[in-house]
Amino acid sequence: DKFGTAIFLALDSSRLWISDKMRNRVLCFDLAGKLLASYGAADSAGSEITKLNSPAVIAASGTKAVVYDSGNQRILKLEMKDK
Repeated sequence: DKFGTAIFLALDSSRLWISDKMRNRVLCFDLAGKLLASYGAADSAGSEITKLNSPAVIAASGTKAVVYDSGNQRILKLEMKDK
């Protein structure tokens, strides 16, 4: 799947978090490129708690991230759940 034209990155020792502003989603990958988690719905902006609207700056550590959801003017805490 392709990314939009504006992305923001956060990297910790074992995960790459990508805030895809134009496609309204946040993705988390391991360093081998395997998708570990996704938040929001690609190409579907919204104000519900499960959707994002132009997510921008992101900071991450381990299984947790904080993202500025600019279209909704809010900050969201994201956390990966153990499988």
